[in-house]
Order: sequence, then C-alpha cells, then structure tokens
Amino acid sequence: MKKSVALFFLAAAMAVGLASFRASAQEAAPENPAAHPENRWDGRVMRINTDVSTLDVRKGHIPRTVHFDSNTKWTKTADKKVVDIS
Repeated sequence: MKKSVALFFLAAAMAVGLASFRASAQEAAPENPAAHPENRWDGRVMRINTDVSTLDVRKGHIPRTVHFDSNTKWTKTADKKVVDIS
C-alpha cells in the first residue's frame, strides 16, 4: 500500500514537472521572425530606382528590394559609429 501511494505521488510530481517544463519552453521560444520583419537591412546597393522609391540591396548572396520614402533615415557606419547622413 505504501509503495503504491509513493509511486502515485512520484508519477503525479513527474507529470506536473513535465507540464511546467513544456509551458516554460513555449514561453521561452523565440517568436516567428517572419511575423516581425526587420526594419534595418544593410549590404551593397545594387540598383536604385527613384521613380518607385526602391533600392535593390544584396547582403551576402541574398538580394532584397527595399522601399523608401521621405521619412527614411539614412545612415552610414564610420569607425564603428553610426553617422546620420539624411
């Protein structure tokens, strides 16, 4: 009788521990990066199209079209310091 009660409480404690581990793992999981697009993209500018306000920027081998408007903040990096060039 004592063994079955002890095994019951052991199994219950393990079940609660496993459930809390799964819950904490879900909370600590990073959000989907596609849900929050990156606001900053740096790389080599390949093409500039001022008619439709786009830049084709390549970072490594990944090209991306960047849309800009009059509110875009233009910066450059000089000696590991970001300088505003707007």
